[in-house]
Amino acid sequence: MDFINREKQRLSLIKKNDMKIEESGVWRLKKRPHILPDEYKNRVFLDGLTLPEIQFHKCYHHLNSSQSLCINFFQKFRQSNDGEKYLKELIGRIIGIDTKNLSIESEFEYKPEKDSDGTYFDFFVRLSNGIRVFFEIKYTESTFGGLSKKPSGYDSYDEKYSKVHKSILSKSLDMQNMNPDDFYGKNRESGNVYQIHRNIMHIQSTSDYVVFLYPFENEKLHKHIKNYLESGSVKKRTERDSGFDDLSGQKTQGLEDAPSYPVKKYKNVFLRDWRDVWKEAADICKNDNDYKDYYDSFAKRYPFVRD
Repeated sequence: MDFINREKQRLSLIKKNDMKIEESGVWRLKKRPHILPDEYKNRVFLDGLTLPEIQFHKCYHHLNSSQSLCINFFQKFRQSNDGEKYLKELIGRIIGIDTKNLSIESEFEYKPEKDSDGTYFDFFVRLSNGIRVFFEIKYTESTFGGLSKKPSGYDSYDEKYSKVHKSILSKSLDMQNMNPDDFYGKNRESGNVYQIHRNIMHIQSTSDYVVFLYPFENEKLHKHIKNYLESGSVKKRTERDSGFDDLSGQKTQGLEDAPSYPVKKYKNVFLRDWRDVWKEAADICKNDNDYKDYYDSFAKRYPFVRD
């Protein structure tokens, strides 16, 4: 069984056995055992959280919702001064900088200023030295988003490029000269690159970072983005060393047999495994019983982080 179906099955059992909820929620006219029924929607969030004042996704009550996973993980840190101290240290470990003497601000569903693109980042951090960290969070998704048949509010993607993306790209650190066909991925033989580009284009200086945080065990998603960042394609390839480091400093497994697309090189883009990030959080909080207990409960809800 692949990761995506295994997680849905696991979450279904957690709903029944741990949460004591027998009923199933409905999605696309069919009952799904990993979805909470409407009357229990907010039980998707772990005990002890004060919910952020944001617009929740339509499917946030699905136990495999990446938005709810994100909130369950990061919101606890935002609820106290100690938590913000822990979050600051965690961010430093994720992007490899010293955050000791800095202050931190954070928010969910962040929309970059003066940006009419419509991109929202799942989580966003700003440090007092000007560093910005944009998080794209995934869980059981099988791919990063691609193009729809027609962009909302525009007659064509060429029009959207000229009216929206060209200006944003002109300020991007590594994507200033990307043409519309490459940006939207129109020339790719397979796979979606649009959402990946919409994230990376917001790196405007060496003080900006984009973190793709997802389970590396989700093989479909992992190969998708690693193939692209390595070769400019999301074609399926076999494994080899890629040069992307995990939190332990060990190089993660990459992919080979690349097609002839140009190699893409982007500064300050990090691929991070949920398992490693949870372990770092648990280590940071190990002497604080409140936070230690909370992140233990997080791992009980999402057992893949410590399998």
